[in-house]
Amino acid sequence: MGEDETAFGSRGAGHTINVNAATVSSEGFDEEREWSRALCSALEPHHTSVYVNFLMEEGQERIRQAYGPEKYDRLKALERRYDPDNLFRLNQTIVPDARRQRIASSGVAGSGARAPRSRLATPLSTAAPATASATASATRRLKTLGMM
Repeated sequence: MGEDETAFGSRGAGHTINVNAATVSSEGFDEEREWSRALCSALEPHHTSVYVNFLMEEGQERIRQAYGPEKYDRLKALERRYDPDNLFRLNQTIVPDARRQRIASSGVAGSGARAPRSRLATPLSTAAPATASATASATRRLKTLGMM
């Protein structure tokens, strides 16, 4: 399948990695968050793109990154034409225009605003960088597993 035949890009990537960390309660959250951030930091030199369905609420620029500028612009034009009121706004939506973006972020009911997520669902891309020792530890693990 050609790169321009679907909205999803990077179809030629050798691997897709989705890092998840979870705890039953808030206990252990800091440790889980630290190792997941460290793993993401260790993988950063090998990062080529992002899969849109792995994103959390990371903003339009990150969604644009996932699709690439040309596909994003084409999708935005389709959104303006077929869904100008942003009815289909769940998941990683492309907001039709700036006015609706402001309304959506204001939390006005029916505006495209989303329900708040749990604090355990903090997007990794907005997280503080991992410590050097945690990054080194994650790198060693990856090498041991033959992934680096």
